[in-house]
Amino acid sequence: MSEFSFEKLDLKSTTTTEATVTEEMGPGASLTLSAEALNSVVNVATATNCVQAGCRIKACASLEQRPPVDVVLVLDRSGSMAGGKLTLCKKTIDLLINELKPNDRFGLVVFDHQVQVTFEVECIGSKKEMMHEQVSKIITGGQTNLSGGLLKGLDILAKAGPGIEEGVTHDRVRAVFLLTDGQANVGITDMNLLRHAVNDAVATMPGAPPSVYTFGYGSAPNAALLQAIVPEERGGYYFVESTDKVLGAFADALGGLLSVVAQNVSLDIHAENASITKVRRDGAKRSSDISFSVDLGDIYAEEERDIVVEMKNNQKSDLKLIFNLHFVDALAGRMIHADPVTVLVKVTDDENVLKQNRTSTHLATQIARLDVADALADARSKADQGDFTSVQTSLGRVKSTIAATSALPQAPQDAELLRRLNFDVDMVQQSCATNDIYQARGRHQMTSKMMGHRAQRCYSDSDSDDDKEESQPKSRNMYRNAGKKAMKSKWMRFGSGS
Repeated sequence: MSEFSFEKLDLKSTTTTEATVTEEMGPGASLTLSAEALNSVVNVATATNCVQAGCRIKACASLEQRPPVDVVLVLDRSGSMAGGKLTLCKKTIDLLINELKPNDRFGLVVFDHQVQVTFEVECIGSKKEMMHEQVSKIITGGQTNLSGGLLKGLDILAKAGPGIEEGVTHDRVRAVFLLTDGQANVGITDMNLLRHAVNDAVATMPGAPPSVYTFGYGSAPNAALLQAIVPEERGGYYFVESTDKVLGAFADALGGLLSVVAQNVSLDIHAENASITKVRRDGAKRSSDISFSVDLGDIYAEEERDIVVEMKNNQKSDLKLIFNLHFVDALAGRMIHADPVTVLVKVTDDENVLKQNRTSTHLATQIARLDVADALADARSKADQGDFTSVQTSLGRVKSTIAATSALPQAPQDAELLRRLNFDVDMVQQSCATNDIYQARGRHQMTSKMMGHRAQRCYSDSDSDDDKEESQPKSRNMYRNAGKKAMKSKWMRFGSGS
């Protein structure tokens, strides 16, 4: 069971909830960076245990012009996709093609027990009618060679090359979409072997590494596998509960892809007078006792990335945490090495100074977010073992963390995130009431929500702010940006025939 770091926060020593925030980068950049400590002043007696600080990366609004994109769609056409499933997927592919511009590139791979390249990765140009015609000819077949389809999709993307135009310094935004409704039963079926094969294909690809988005249709797909084969910080897993959710899920993913404002984002973290014990972010890699680097992939318009760092004070003196941000700015089309941003934590035993402590409720909220993601991972592991009593205990514990954080004075956005976290934990608890419910939808919901809260990105369709279900209270998905909302709204109008 994970240890929830909120318990380490000494609220009694807090005299104000104002965050300790350093300077931000100048206006006009696609990303801005700020840093803050959970507590601006800590007692020398506890500083050797755990001091928490972090940084916040915020993206600008959508761009009028976007970088060109490469999209490869890998479609399961096995026998179980017959009927309405395949028909709607073909309509979805047609919609996707229509959204792409002439200088965007698109490729299509279909698979059952065999793998077929319907068309290689090439510029859309004036080929849309030909592409639509080829899509209309897709029919269902036999078993499910998921590994063959996905690896072929990555292969044709690699063979197409980076596709960087003359005079342009930024890379194309590249992604592979995989949709399946079944278990992998042909080719590489072992989760770890397939994950390594996908990671190798992504790592060795020329140009910017692509994102991989997996879509699990219904209750049959292996949610753990579809999550595992997504490279760290480069893609995500969507649970598509029913036929009517296919359009929305693809629209959400494509809307994000077409709103990228920063590419190849990376963060270097360096501590002074402290050792870094943990960076709570997938993709974080240790360089030394005092340094970490974090690969954050591409960032969409309006998104945020909050990186939480845990440290131990070595010298019982004031400690410092320095953040260096690097990214390709889609606004400027060039590499940006931002000025360092620093947060200082004062370490003292002076009671008068300790009374001046300021606690960041925003960072406390982000710690709660990460605790929820960890609790969902822990609960999924226990549910897979059939231990649903421990699942409810684990989720109940993290609900107490949410409640304690919610009791602090909150900014509206943080308060809304806490409501969302509580809503999601409630939903997962209901989905783990019995093994039958868990197998039908609980595992998939848990996986999608866990990835979403860890990455601070929407990987969901069914629990969005524009749902019409009256049986559940509305709870806005905090991570869905304007590009995702607009694309989903547009595609759902098509789906309803309006």
